[in-house]
Amino acid sequence: MDVKRILCAALALMLCAALPARAENAFADVAGSYDFSSGAGGWCTELFIDANGGFTGSYHDNEFETGEYNGVHYDGVTYCVSFSGRISPPEHSSAQELECRVLELTYEDLEPCVDDIVLYLPIEPYGIAQGDTLSFFMAGAYIDALPEELVDWLRMKLAVTDQQTLPFTALYNRTSGAGFSGEGMAEPAEAAEAEEEETVWRFIDDDEPAPAAQSPRAELLPEPEGDAPDAGEAGIAYPVQAEVVNCKSGVSLRSAPSTKASLLCEVPLGALVQVHGNAAYSGNDRWFVEASYNGQRGYICIEYLDVLLPESLNYNREYLKGAEGTVSAVNRGADLILRSGPGTGYDALGLLFGGEVLGYLGDAKRDGSGTCWYHCSHYGEECWISAKFTALTLNDGTTYTGSRGVF
Repeated sequence: MDVKRILCAALALMLCAALPARAENAFADVAGSYDFSSGAGGWCTELFIDANGGFTGSYHDNEFETGEYNGVHYDGVTYCVSFSGRISPPEHSSAQELECRVLELTYEDLEPCVDDIVLYLPIEPYGIAQGDTLSFFMAGAYIDALPEELVDWLRMKLAVTDQQTLPFTALYNRTSGAGFSGEGMAEPAEAAEAEEEETVWRFIDDDEPAPAAQSPRAELLPEPEGDAPDAGEAGIAYPVQAEVVNCKSGVSLRSAPSTKASLLCEVPLGALVQVHGNAAYSGNDRWFVEASYNGQRGYICIEYLDVLLPESLNYNREYLKGAEGTVSAVNRGADLILRSGPGTGYDALGLLFGGEVLGYLGDAKRDGSGTCWYHCSHYGEECWISAKFTALTLNDGTTYTGSRGVF
């Protein structure tokens, strides 16, 4: 009997000693760094999972906005949060896929503050929440077998478009649809020397040289023959050219204005495309314009384009007569939506490209968030535009910038 007790006690000690190692091994395949981002440097969620199933992370989003907070002036806004939590031990749902759940998630609730002329505002984490179901696809998994939404998020991180298998571990949040790419992304040899810094939005200071990772500005293509209506008093003659910017290697030309639409081709960073109008098409929280590249016509997300209007805009500005001022873009590369009313809930009428000027009709209103909206004329058609990223210059020379506008 004593021998049995001794054996049982020894076995229990062995099992207890083995538990930490088994728990650690359960997370070994998914431990590491992951990021979920716009691909343009605008927002990013960074996540690190340790070998025990705990994780830490941060999320940030930047906006160009000026104003004052508690009497302190700021020239930009950063929404940010740090968070931590724990996932359940991943289990194989297939040979190349592991699945788990987010068991815990907590984050800091900090007070807003201004530091180095930037206003920092707290926000909830983006792309991950408590209770979410996560799938990890191992390096070597066939890309064609991955969820389509995950592939869309990874597209900019897959350095070559003809890859058949994942070069890194990918994380797919099946609850929110977010797609995270793992650390150690494969790059083609010609891109290996590119700088690792995030792309900076061009409108922050458009006079600065482009980051080293960007291609030099391409030469303008010859003006297309045909397909360009006589502008007359209607405004700019389309198509116009635009340069691909704000991305690491390229942007997708899709068959419809949606990140879920089929891919026609990849347009490389620095390439020129033809934009066929200023109509704004909404799809999956992004805005698209109709564009063509290498004979293929489809849709491109406007945040990746810098529309190159002629230096001298020779369109009829009769619509400016009688206006109380002018409204122009103070950034290039952002999607400035013209709307039918003073708020984001109104229909989109089109886009204001850098270099265009609206006639200010003398009326301004605030929306529910306190943002100012200007009532304007766009080639004779009435519209409203947010004071964000625009400048209002009254006929007496007074200028207003920032989301508060004239208020």
